[in-house]
Amino acid sequence: VMAPAAGGPLPVIMAFHGWGQSCRSFARRLAPLAERGFLLAAPQAPHPFYVSMEPKKVGFTWLTVYERDRAAAECIDYAERLLARL
Repeated sequence: VMAPAAGGPLPVIMAFHGWGQSCRSFARRLAPLAERGFLLAAPQAPHPFYVSMEPKKVGFTWLTVYERDRAAAECIDYAERLLARL
């Protein structure tokens, strides 16, 4: 979460990274939005995997084939709770 220095109610942007990315690298690209007065949240997807073995690079994904419907419902629930907390 990146919050601008200004206080008060802020417009919120919740950004979800794509397959194989991470929240850190994604949030860095979106940092100018926080500088423009937005509260920026870029949550990390829950499923890590190796994008490449040499050099080792870990990426993340929101869903897997395993129990896809349950995982989708959990991701939506997580996003709703995060937004409510923000």
